Amino acid sequence: EKDRVICSGLPGASKSFLLKKIREELKKTILLIVPSNEFGEKINEDLMRFGLKSHFLPHWDSSPFEPSSPSSFIQYERVKTLYKVLSSNFDVLITTPISLAQMVLSPDEIISNSIEIKVN
Repeated sequence: EKDRVICSGLPGASKSFLLKKIREELKKTILLIVPSNEFGEKINEDLMRFGLKSHFLPHWDSSPFEPSSPSSFIQYERVKTLYKVLSSNFDVLITTPISLAQMVLSPDEIISNSIEIKVN
């Protein structure tokens, strides 16, 4: 409970500036839950401009009750983000409440089904 911070009403990039200061003070990874994919993408860009290593895990762009699958771009972004979270250090993970409720691959499945291609 001591590490919980709730803040609202900050304009523009001041949210990201505050998160940077909180990260510097706590020295812990931050889970940031935002209301929408659009807001998550925006704050992710702001955090990177402030020098934080952040990742955004979007929610699917379709309901589980719809006959269509999520777009391939969203599926790619989710797997890419989960892989980065597993394989690197980062400051902030940004996601939505909807995304938190959606199933994800296990860490073992992500790692075992990934290939890394490097130049040279």
